[in-house]
Amino acid sequence: MNQNELEALRVLWERGESKPAEIQAHFSWPIENGTLRSVLVNLVRKRHVSRRLQRSEEHTSELQSLRH
Repeated sequence: MNQNELEALRVLWERGESKPAEIQAHFSWPIENGTLRSVLVNLVRKRHVSRRLQRSEEHTSELQSLRH
């Protein structure tokens, strides 16, 4: 697991279910939106986090750690 993945998991463990923008805002260092999205896709693919789609005008999603 790389540093960005570990940091994303840290944010999720501390804050609970979060939107990608919220995860980005609480990163300990600056991370580009595209980079963070790739990190989150990898974490979902590795089954470290799950994604819950919300039906709304914005079509946002929230992520949560599967390992509390």
